[in-house]
Amino acid sequence: MRYASLNGGPVTLEFGVVYGETERLADIDRADLLLVPGGPDLSEPTKPEYLAQIKRLAAGAQHITSVCTGSLVLAAAGVLKGKRSACHWAFVNDLADYGAIPDPARFVEDDNGRFMSGAA
Repeated sequence: MRYASLNGGPVTLEFGVVYGETERLADIDRADLLLVPGGPDLSEPTKPEYLAQIKRLAAGAQHITSVCTGSLVLAAAGVLKGKRSACHWAFVNDLADYGAIPDPARFVEDDNGRFMSGAA
């Protein structure tokens, strides 16, 4: 298992929790499983360079999954165009802005992906 972020290095999570070292997304050649986590701040994961890396890795992944608002990142990258997906209840309808099909279920499985509405 590998953990990655746009620029690599430590990542500050919600409530100031710092996750240790991550690799740069651009340094990862491929992923069998791509997991995109969510969170309240989508400013970093919706940057064009981040979305390009997610789209690149998703293209070769056997399985794609997300938790919470991570599905918005996948949708913004074009990965969920025309596909059903769950998302955090407050943002689920925003999926349609990116061509995804919002599904209010807590869990949606579609093709090679599994998308959860939250971590609970």
